[in-house]
Amino acid sequence: MDIYETYKLIERLGEITRAHLRKVATKCGLQPVQVEVLHYLVSCNQFSNTLMSVVDYLGQTKGTVSQTIKSLEAKGFIEKIPDKNDKRTVRLWVTQKGKKLIKQELPGIPFTAALESLDKDSQSSLSKSLSTLNSALLKTNNMDTFGVCRTCIYNQKRTDSYFCRLLNIDLAEDETNKICKEHTVNGS
Repeated sequence: MDIYETYKLIERLGEITRAHLRKVATKCGLQPVQVEVLHYLVSCNQFSNTLMSVVDYLGQTKGTVSQTIKSLEAKGFIEKIPDKNDKRTVRLWVTQKGKKLIKQELPGIPFTAALESLDKDSQSSLSKSLSTLNSALLKTNNMDTFGVCRTCIYNQKRTDSYFCRLLNIDLAEDETNKICKEHTVNGS
């Protein structure tokens, strides 16, 4: 398979994902970008829930994300709360209403059934290949990884807990399954 064919397959997968996102957004009376912001905020950790983190993750403009957040706040899907340690920083927290919407609507992501139909070896091979491609894309485009905390070089598993060596704080186990803006992979 040549690079062009691979690109067209990836492009098609992106279109399938966006079509699903548009369908979910329409059903919920939201814009697709609003669903994307909610999904990111539900998936990220307590250090990555700022306006600029959303901007960086989605690759949207600050103005677009700011207006999206205002709209989501007005609809009761998110709350803006000043950071308790740095009053200049505003944290974006998804409300129960927002969490309920994401939990109900996004499990229907079109890839779930298709991935589950693959045998374990094929799933593993695909996951490794996509991870490699993702890393290469991020590196060549000079973008932050926004990886899962558990896979970060700064995450340290202790006997019964986790510790972030970058931020020098203990982490709850559920935090280590979330997306972190500070995520760093070996060689980054």
